[in-house]
Amino acid sequence: MEDADPPGEREAMYVSSPILLHSLNRDNILTNNSTARNATSSPLLRLPAELRNKIYAYVLTGPNEVYSFDYASNRHWLGNVPPKTTHPVALIRCCRQVDAEAKLLPFELNLFRFSDLVIFSATTVGLFLPVQRAAITRISITGYLKHPGTVFTVARMKTWDFACARALLPRLVSVQLVHTSRASDKYLDRESNKMQLVKWLKGDSEEVQVTEKGSDGVLTLL
Repeated sequence: MEDADPPGEREAMYVSSPILLHSLNRDNILTNNSTARNATSSPLLRLPAELRNKIYAYVLTGPNEVYSFDYASNRHWLGNVPPKTTHPVALIRCCRQVDAEAKLLPFELNLFRFSDLVIFSATTVGLFLPVQRAAITRISITGYLKHPGTVFTVARMKTWDFACARALLPRLVSVQLVHTSRASDKYLDRESNKMQLVKWLKGDSEEVQVTEKGSDGVLTLL
């Protein structure tokens, strides 16, 4: 028989991540006594629910509303810079009632940016809990057209499309595809590859609409 993990080790694995908001073992059951006490003694929890929701949205969304994932550096962070010693989602850990009210808001309100399809699949399946995946509404995937010899070519992505993303993220309403290439890649037919990517991402879905955002190489699927 294998030895069980030391007490607290599994929970520590989740606590160490700024993205994962609660462990599988955490007991979030609120008692009537604690709820009543918070309603009178807590400066935050005695506010009306509408004001609390506005505060949660302000605190739990970043300056660019982006969580970035890149396994090349084995890090993920809020916005475009690595995290500081503090993190906005620490608010959720202040008490069980705040956790119960706001733990899924970072997933619902923020854009999640992935450096490629492999990172997207590994992160959504391996890092997020099912309830967290179910709350995500917007993602961005980059890097497909940086080099025609990359493993993430159009021909090797035909088994994955918007419908597959929806299967993992059922509330998904927007996908940004960043297809910026290097200036030196003159041999890359960006327009042709872009159209193939659009066709690939849409799949057979009639509900998916594609718009191009300016000239910055971003396709948005809605």
